[in-house]
Amino acid sequence: MIKVRYNKKTGEIIGFYPDSINYKSVSKPYIKISYDRYMELFSKDLIVENNQIRELSNEELQQLNKERQSKYKNSLSYQQKRSLEYPSIGDQLDAILKYFFNKKTKGEELSEDIDQIIKQWISVKEKYPKNT
Repeated sequence: MIKVRYNKKTGEIIGFYPDSINYKSVSKPYIKISYDRYMELFSKDLIVENNQIRELSNEELQQLNKERQSKYKNSLSYQQKRSLEYPSIGDQLDAILKYFFNKKTKGEELSEDIDQIIKQWISVKEKYPKNT
């Protein structure tokens, strides 16, 4: 038998605990199901309702995913939220290098470090041209 622990308020399944593994305690609430039933349910989205396991409908699953995403996003720091919405580091660097390359082509002197990076950047772009 397998103990299925769940959140009493939401019915969300928290974990599966086979009797074959000697857990010191599985806190309630939980229900017991057979190994065959566990294998049948393994890859489905489930909740426990009235001491019975049932599969979530598409609407319930969409709502649950929205709630999880909202909960996840609300748990993030402002730095994490920003990093999810910023352009990729590659895009940011490319924009910065284009800016300095443009300054260089207009005759402005760049620091030695930046000038060296621009030369390497141009070399790589020439070595691997964009397929148009």
